[in-house]
Amino acid sequence: MDSIQHERVAVLFDLDNTLFDHHHSLRSAISSIQASYDSLKTHNVRDLVSTYNNSLDKAYGEYLRNEISYEETEFKKVRLFFNEIGLPEPDHEQIIQFRNIYKPVYRDNRRATPDSVEMLIRLRENGFQLGIVANGQLKDQLEKAEAIRVHHHVDTIITSEEAGCCKPDTKIFRLAIERLGASSQKSYMIGDSVESDIKGGLESGLGAILYS
Repeated sequence: MDSIQHERVAVLFDLDNTLFDHHHSLRSAISSIQASYDSLKTHNVRDLVSTYNNSLDKAYGEYLRNEISYEETEFKKVRLFFNEIGLPEPDHEQIIQFRNIYKPVYRDNRRATPDSVEMLIRLRENGFQLGIVANGQLKDQLEKAEAIRVHHHVDTIITSEEAGCCKPDTKIFRLAIERLGASSQKSYMIGDSVESDIKGGLESGLGAILYS
């Protein structure tokens, strides 16, 4: 039985910008922010989206390096965004106001990337074990997977919170492969990040496919 289990082939997916269309939600939320702030109405929305996404990545990077708490990322990315676009640093109340505009719109516009649900269905029909491997909190990533209706098409969801490490650490990939009872030599990691997904997958003995 064990030898049969280890012949299973798994396909692991990143979530943000691979199965989940983060850019669509982000653009929708930033468009709402722009409409709510007179000081932003003359800015190009593409520039605002890019600036906020960079601020998000910087804040989240600090969290992944254990420099700030997960809760602090919510405040840090807004401060970074205001700083980058030349606005005065926001106080606590202003950050809360910003988040109260941003978050509902972001959540209401969550969707899967094109054809990703159909791809998961076909892979399962062909006998592949499927998993999601994502950095972040399990609660948030599970909620996101449910919102875009991919959670019931995968066999497991592993996050850095559960694994105790972040991609590209090989431990998180090995945990997913072990949970799926699959062979790493015959399995794959698909994601949009060369550093987190491709490097981490290859170093874990998986095949790696860049989603772009």
